[in-house]
Amino acid sequence: MDIELSPELQDTLSRILLVILIVILTWFVRRIAPFFARRIIQFMWRGIRAFSGSDNTLNEQLTEAIIPPLRLLIAGIGLSLIFLIVDFPSFLGNIRSQLIATVIALGIFWGILRFVDVFAHYLETSNRFNLLDSTLVRFGNQLLKMIILIFGFVIIMREWGYDLAGLIAGLGIGGLAVALAAQDTLANLFGYLVIITDAPFKVGHLIEVDGVEGFIEDISLRSTRLRQRDRSLTIIPNRTIVDSTVKNWSRLTSRQVKMVVGVTYSTTDEQIVKIVEDIRAMIDEHKRVTKQRRTVEFVEFGASSLDILVICFVDTVLWEDLLAIKMDINLRIMRILTKHNVEIAFPTRSIIIESGSLPSENN
Repeated sequence: MDIELSPELQDTLSRILLVILIVILTWFVRRIAPFFARRIIQFMWRGIRAFSGSDNTLNEQLTEAIIPPLRLLIAGIGLSLIFLIVDFPSFLGNIRSQLIATVIALGIFWGILRFVDVFAHYLETSNRFNLLDSTLVRFGNQLLKMIILIFGFVIIMREWGYDLAGLIAGLGIGGLAVALAAQDTLANLFGYLVIITDAPFKVGHLIEVDGVEGFIEDISLRSTRLRQRDRSLTIIPNRTIVDSTVKNWSRLTSRQVKMVVGVTYSTTDEQIVKIVEDIRAMIDEHKRVTKQRRTVEFVEFGASSLDILVICFVDTVLWEDLLAIKMDINLRIMRILTKHNVEIAFPTRSIIIESGSLPSENN
Protein backbone atom coordinates (compact mmCIF):
# COMPACT_ATOMS: atom_id res chain seq x y z
CA MET A 1 0.00 0.00 0.00
CA ASP A 2 1.45 3.32 -1.05
CA ILE A 3 1.70 6.00 1.60
CA GLU A 4 1.35 9.48 0.32
CA LEU A 5 3.06 12.20 2.30
CA SER A 6 1.79 15.68 2.46
CA PRO A 7 3.86 18.38 0.71
CA GLU A 8 4.68 19.96 4.06
CA LEU A 9 6.01 16.68 5.45
CA GLN A 10 7.95 15.99 2.30
CA ASP A 11 9.53 19.43 2.50
CA THR A 12 10.42 18.88 6.18
CA LEU A 13 12.01 15.49 5.50
CA SER A 14 13.94 16.94 2.56
CA ARG A 15 15.29 19.72 4.74
CA ILE A 16 16.29 17.24 7.47
CA LEU A 17 18.12 15.08 4.94
CA LEU A 18 19.89 18.12 3.51
CA VAL A 19 20.94 19.22 6.99
CA ILE A 20 22.31 15.74 7.74
CA LEU A 21 24.11 15.72 4.39
CA ILE A 22 25.63 19.16 5.06
CA VAL A 23 26.79 18.07 8.53
CA ILE A 24 28.45 14.98 7.06
CA LEU A 25 30.05 16.97 4.24
CA THR A 26 31.27 19.63 6.67
CA TRP A 27 32.82 16.98 8.91
CA PHE A 28 34.44 15.30 5.89
CA VAL A 29 35.79 18.56 4.47
CA ARG A 30 37.20 19.53 7.89
CA ARG A 31 38.99 16.19 7.98
CA ILE A 32 40.57 16.45 4.51
CA ALA A 33 41.14 20.23 4.49
CA PRO A 34 44.54 20.01 6.27
CA PHE A 35 45.80 17.60 3.60
CA PHE A 36 44.91 19.92 0.71
CA ALA A 37 46.01 23.03 2.61
CA ARG A 38 49.42 21.46 3.22
CA ARG A 39 49.76 20.51 -0.46
CA ILE A 40 48.72 23.99 -1.66
CA ILE A 41 51.14 25.76 0.71
CA GLN A 42 53.96 23.42 -0.28
CA PHE A 43 53.27 24.09 -3.96
CA MET A 44 53.29 27.86 -3.39
CA TRP A 45 56.40 27.59 -1.23
CA ARG A 46 58.41 26.02 -4.02
CA GLY A 47 58.22 29.25 -5.97
CA ILE A 48 59.11 31.31 -2.89
CA ARG A 49 62.14 29.12 -2.18
CA ALA A 50 63.29 29.35 -5.78
CA PHE A 51 63.03 33.15 -5.63
CA SER A 52 64.41 33.88 -2.14
CA GLY A 53 66.22 30.73 -1.11
CA SER A 54 64.21 30.48 2.11
CA ASP A 55 64.32 27.26 4.08
CA ASN A 56 61.36 24.99 4.68
CA THR A 57 60.85 25.93 8.35
CA LEU A 58 58.42 28.78 7.72
CA ASN A 59 56.42 26.61 5.32
CA GLU A 60 55.81 23.95 7.98
CA GLN A 61 54.98 26.51 10.67
CA LEU A 62 52.50 28.31 8.41
CA THR A 63 50.82 25.01 7.56
CA GLU A 64 50.37 24.12 11.22
CA ALA A 65 49.13 27.64 12.02
CA ILE A 66 46.49 27.82 9.30
CA ILE A 67 44.77 24.46 9.93
CA PRO A 68 42.72 25.36 13.10
CA PRO A 69 41.31 28.65 11.66
CA LEU A 70 40.60 26.86 8.37
CA ARG A 71 38.55 24.24 10.18
CA LEU A 72 36.61 26.98 11.95
CA LEU A 73 35.90 28.70 8.63
CA ILE A 74 34.65 25.43 7.14
CA ALA A 75 32.37 24.95 10.14
CA GLY A 76 31.08 28.51 9.67
CA ILE A 77 30.32 27.87 6.00
CA GLY A 78 28.53 24.65 6.89
CA LEU A 79 26.54 26.48 9.56
CA SER A 80 25.55 29.16 7.05
CA LEU A 81 24.28 26.50 4.63
CA ILE A 82 22.23 24.90 7.39
CA PHE A 83 20.72 28.28 8.28
CA LEU A 84 19.73 28.77 4.63
CA ILE A 85 17.83 25.48 4.66
CA VAL A 86 16.17 25.66 8.05
CA ASP A 87 13.28 28.07 8.44
CA PHE A 88 13.70 30.22 11.51
CA PRO A 89 11.14 32.57 13.03
CA SER A 90 11.35 36.08 11.67
CA PHE A 91 12.75 37.53 14.88
CA LEU A 92 15.70 35.12 14.61
CA GLY A 93 16.55 36.12 11.06
CA ASN A 94 19.05 38.81 12.01
CA ILE A 95 20.64 36.63 14.69
CA ARG A 96 21.22 33.96 12.06
CA SER A 97 23.17 36.24 9.75
CA GLN A 98 25.04 37.85 12.66
CA LEU A 99 26.09 34.48 14.03
CA ILE A 100 27.38 33.34 10.64
CA ALA A 101 29.31 36.59 10.14
CA THR A 102 30.78 36.30 13.64
CA VAL A 103 32.03 32.74 13.12
CA ILE A 104 33.58 33.61 9.75
CA ALA A 105 35.18 36.78 11.16
CA LEU A 106 36.61 34.84 14.10
CA GLY A 107 38.12 32.31 11.71
CA ILE A 108 39.69 35.00 9.53
CA PHE A 109 41.13 37.11 12.35
CA TRP A 110 42.29 34.02 14.24
CA GLY A 111 44.18 32.92 11.12
CA ILE A 112 45.76 36.38 10.74
CA LEU A 113 46.89 36.37 14.39
CA ARG A 114 48.47 32.94 14.04
CA PHE A 115 50.18 34.02 10.81
CA VAL A 116 51.64 37.10 12.57
CA ASP A 117 52.94 34.92 15.42
CA VAL A 118 54.62 32.49 13.02
CA PHE A 119 56.20 35.25 10.96
CA ALA A 120 57.47 37.09 14.06
CA HIS A 121 58.99 33.88 15.43
CA TYR A 122 60.68 33.29 12.08
CA LEU A 123 62.15 36.81 12.07
CA GLU A 124 63.37 36.37 15.63
CA THR A 125 65.09 33.02 15.09
CA SER A 126 66.21 33.15 11.45
CA ASN A 127 69.86 33.87 10.76
CA ARG A 128 68.81 35.84 7.69
CA PHE A 129 67.46 38.61 9.90
CA ASN A 130 70.07 38.61 12.67
CA LEU A 131 70.30 42.41 12.44
CA LEU A 132 66.75 42.68 13.78
CA ASP A 133 66.64 43.01 17.54
CA SER A 134 64.44 40.31 19.08
CA THR A 135 62.92 42.87 21.43
CA LEU A 136 61.94 45.06 18.47
CA VAL A 137 60.40 42.05 16.69
CA ARG A 138 58.35 41.18 19.77
CA PHE A 139 57.21 44.77 20.11
CA GLY A 140 56.08 44.84 16.48
CA ASN A 141 54.34 41.50 16.94
CA GLN A 142 52.44 42.64 20.03
CA LEU A 143 51.53 46.00 18.48
CA LEU A 144 50.27 44.40 15.26
CA LYS A 145 48.26 41.78 17.16
CA MET A 146 46.69 44.50 19.30
CA ILE A 147 45.63 46.40 16.17
CA ILE A 148 44.19 43.22 14.63
CA LEU A 149 42.25 42.40 17.80
CA ILE A 150 40.80 45.90 18.04
CA PHE A 151 39.88 45.89 14.36
CA GLY A 152 38.22 42.47 14.64
CA PHE A 153 36.35 43.47 17.80
CA VAL A 154 35.01 46.61 16.12
CA ILE A 155 33.82 44.66 13.06
CA ILE A 156 32.05 42.00 15.15
CA MET A 157 30.41 44.59 17.41
CA ARG A 158 29.17 46.55 14.40
CA GLU A 159 27.77 43.35 12.93
CA TRP A 160 25.71 42.91 16.10
CA GLY A 161 24.48 46.49 15.88
CA TYR A 162 26.51 48.08 18.67
CA ASP A 163 27.68 51.67 18.22
CA LEU A 164 31.08 51.74 19.88
CA ALA A 165 31.34 55.52 19.64
CA GLY A 166 28.14 55.90 21.65
CA LEU A 167 29.28 53.22 24.07
CA ILE A 168 32.57 54.99 24.71
CA ALA A 169 30.83 58.35 25.10
CA GLY A 170 28.35 56.80 27.53
CA LEU A 171 31.01 55.58 29.91
CA GLY A 172 31.14 59.00 31.58
CA ILE A 173 32.27 58.87 35.19
CA GLY A 174 32.72 55.12 34.91
CA GLY A 175 35.31 55.69 32.19
CA LEU A 176 37.13 58.16 34.44
CA ALA A 177 37.21 55.58 37.23
CA VAL A 178 38.58 52.97 34.84
CA ALA A 179 41.24 55.42 33.67
CA LEU A 180 42.31 56.13 37.24
CA ALA A 181 42.45 52.42 38.01
CA ALA A 182 44.53 51.86 34.88
CA GLN A 183 47.26 54.31 35.84
CA ASP A 184 49.67 51.52 36.77
CA THR A 185 48.94 49.74 33.51
CA LEU A 186 49.61 52.90 31.50
CA ALA A 187 52.81 53.55 33.47
CA ASN A 188 54.01 50.03 32.66
CA LEU A 189 53.07 50.51 29.01
CA PHE A 190 55.04 53.76 28.79
CA GLY A 191 57.89 52.00 30.55
CA TYR A 192 57.76 49.32 27.88
CA LEU A 193 57.97 51.96 25.15
CA VAL A 194 60.97 53.54 26.90
CA ILE A 195 62.71 50.15 27.08
CA ILE A 196 62.05 49.53 23.39
CA THR A 197 63.23 52.95 22.20
CA ASP A 198 66.18 53.36 24.59
CA ALA A 199 67.19 49.65 24.32
CA PRO A 200 69.24 49.41 27.55
CA PHE A 201 68.98 45.62 27.28
CA LYS A 202 67.32 42.88 25.27
CA VAL A 203 66.18 39.29 25.70
CA GLY A 204 69.07 37.08 26.80
CA HIS A 205 71.06 39.82 28.53
CA LEU A 206 72.23 39.51 32.12
CA ILE A 207 71.10 42.59 34.09
CA GLU A 208 70.82 43.74 37.69
CA VAL A 209 67.88 45.86 38.87
CA ASP A 210 67.56 46.96 42.51
CA GLY A 211 69.80 44.13 43.67
CA VAL A 212 67.99 41.50 41.57
CA GLU A 213 70.26 39.88 38.99
CA GLY A 214 69.12 37.55 36.24
CA PHE A 215 68.87 36.76 32.54
CA ILE A 216 66.01 38.41 30.65
CA GLU A 217 63.53 35.84 29.37
CA ASP A 218 60.77 38.12 28.10
CA ILE A 219 59.81 41.78 27.81
CA SER A 220 56.05 42.25 27.65
CA LEU A 221 53.75 45.27 27.67
CA ARG A 222 53.42 45.13 31.45
CA SER A 223 56.55 43.54 32.89
CA THR A 224 60.00 42.08 32.31
CA ARG A 225 60.83 38.50 33.33
CA LEU A 226 64.23 37.70 34.82
CA ARG A 227 65.54 34.17 35.38
CA GLN A 228 67.92 34.31 38.35
CA ARG A 229 70.94 32.06 38.82
CA ASP A 230 69.03 29.80 41.21
CA ARG A 231 66.50 29.30 38.35
CA SER A 232 63.79 31.27 40.14
CA LEU A 233 61.69 33.62 37.98
CA THR A 234 61.38 37.28 38.97
CA ILE A 235 58.76 39.50 37.33
CA ILE A 236 59.53 43.22 37.51
CA PRO A 237 57.03 45.89 36.33
CA ASN A 238 58.37 47.98 33.48
CA ARG A 239 57.81 51.25 35.35
CA THR A 240 60.07 49.95 38.17
CA ILE A 241 62.84 49.22 35.69
CA VAL A 242 62.54 52.66 34.08
CA ASP A 243 62.72 54.37 37.50
CA SER A 244 65.68 52.25 38.70
CA THR A 245 69.37 52.00 37.95
CA VAL A 246 69.94 49.07 35.60
CA LYS A 247 73.34 47.40 35.37
CA ASN A 248 73.74 45.45 32.13
CA TRP A 249 76.49 42.88 32.60
CA SER A 250 76.10 41.58 29.03
CA ARG A 251 77.18 44.92 27.59
CA LEU A 252 80.61 44.55 29.20
CA THR A 253 83.52 43.84 26.89
CA SER A 254 85.59 42.46 29.77
CA ARG A 255 85.43 41.78 33.50
CA GLN A 256 87.65 43.16 36.22
CA VAL A 257 89.65 40.91 38.53
CA LYS A 258 90.70 42.66 41.72
CA MET A 259 92.40 41.04 44.69
CA VAL A 260 94.75 41.81 47.57
CA VAL A 261 97.56 39.33 48.21
CA GLY A 262 98.71 39.60 51.81
CA VAL A 263 102.12 38.11 52.72
CA THR A 264 103.70 37.77 56.13
CA TYR A 265 105.82 40.50 57.73
CA SER A 266 108.81 38.18 57.61
CA THR A 267 108.96 38.76 53.84
CA THR A 268 111.98 40.83 52.81
CA ASP A 269 111.94 43.78 50.46
CA GLU A 270 113.89 41.77 47.83
CA GLN A 271 111.23 39.05 47.94
CA ILE A 272 108.45 41.61 47.62
CA VAL A 273 110.08 43.10 44.49
CA LYS A 274 110.56 39.68 42.87
CA ILE A 275 106.99 38.59 43.70
CA VAL A 276 105.55 41.77 42.16
CA GLU A 277 107.69 41.32 39.03
CA ASP A 278 106.65 37.67 38.62
CA ILE A 279 102.96 38.45 39.10
CA ARG A 280 103.20 41.21 36.49
CA ALA A 281 104.85 38.82 34.03
CA MET A 282 102.23 36.16 34.73
CA ILE A 283 99.39 38.64 34.17
CA ASP A 284 100.93 39.91 30.92
CA GLU A 285 101.39 36.37 29.57
CA HIS A 286 97.99 35.03 30.59
CA LYS A 287 95.86 34.21 27.51
CA ARG A 288 92.57 35.31 29.09
CA VAL A 289 93.84 38.65 30.43
CA THR A 290 93.24 41.60 28.09
CA LYS A 291 95.76 44.28 27.19
CA GLN A 292 93.91 46.90 29.18
CA ARG A 293 95.38 48.66 32.18
CA ARG A 294 96.75 46.31 34.82
CA THR A 295 98.08 47.08 38.27
CA VAL A 296 100.39 45.00 40.47
CA GLU A 297 101.85 47.05 43.32
CA PHE A 298 102.90 46.71 46.95
CA VAL A 299 100.43 49.20 48.40
CA GLU A 300 100.03 48.90 52.14
CA PHE A 301 101.33 47.72 55.49
CA GLY A 302 98.26 45.92 56.72
CA ALA A 303 97.29 45.00 60.27
CA SER A 304 98.83 41.53 59.90
CA SER A 305 100.21 41.43 56.34
CA LEU A 306 102.11 43.22 53.61
CA ASP A 307 99.47 43.85 50.96
CA ILE A 308 100.03 43.54 47.19
CA LEU A 309 97.18 44.92 45.04
CA VAL A 310 96.43 43.03 41.79
CA ILE A 311 93.99 44.49 39.22
CA CYS A 312 93.47 43.22 35.67
CA PHE A 313 90.72 42.62 33.10
CA VAL A 314 89.76 39.28 31.51
CA ASP A 315 88.05 38.60 28.18
CA THR A 316 84.70 37.29 29.42
CA VAL A 317 81.37 38.62 30.62
CA LEU A 318 80.04 35.34 31.99
CA TRP A 319 80.17 34.91 35.74
CA GLU A 320 81.10 31.23 35.51
CA ASP A 321 84.06 31.96 33.22
CA LEU A 322 85.19 34.77 35.49
CA LEU A 323 85.31 32.43 38.48
CA ALA A 324 87.33 29.86 36.51
CA ILE A 325 89.85 32.49 35.39
CA LYS A 326 90.18 33.91 38.91
CA MET A 327 90.86 30.40 40.19
CA ASP A 328 93.62 29.94 37.60
CA ILE A 329 95.22 33.31 38.50
CA ASN A 330 95.03 32.50 42.22
CA LEU A 331 96.78 29.17 41.69
CA ARG A 332 99.53 30.82 39.67
CA ILE A 333 100.06 33.42 42.40
CA MET A 334 100.30 30.64 44.99
CA ARG A 335 103.02 28.96 42.89
CA ILE A 336 104.92 32.26 42.68
CA LEU A 337 104.79 32.66 46.47
CA THR A 338 105.94 29.07 46.95
CA LYS A 339 108.79 29.66 44.48
CA HIS A 340 110.09 32.56 46.65
CA ASN A 341 109.44 30.79 49.97
CA VAL A 342 106.88 33.36 51.01
CA GLU A 343 103.78 32.53 53.04
CA ILE A 344 100.34 34.08 52.81
CA ALA A 345 99.51 36.00 55.96
CA PHE A 346 96.47 35.40 58.12
CA PRO A 347 95.08 37.61 60.90
CA THR A 348 97.30 37.38 63.99
CA ARG A 349 97.57 39.22 67.29
CA SER A 350 100.63 39.50 69.52
CA ILE A 351 100.15 39.81 73.28
CA ILE A 352 103.08 41.33 75.22
CA ILE A 353 103.17 40.79 78.98
CA GLU A 354 105.48 43.21 80.76
CA SER A 355 107.63 41.83 83.57
CA GLY A 356 106.77 42.94 87.09
CA SER A 357 105.65 41.75 90.49
CA LEU A 358 102.23 40.31 90.71
CA PRO A 359 99.94 41.66 93.42
CA SER A 360 100.09 39.66 96.63
CA GLU A 361 97.09 37.83 97.97
CA ASN A 362 97.20 39.88 101.15
CA ASN A 363 96.67 43.03 99.16
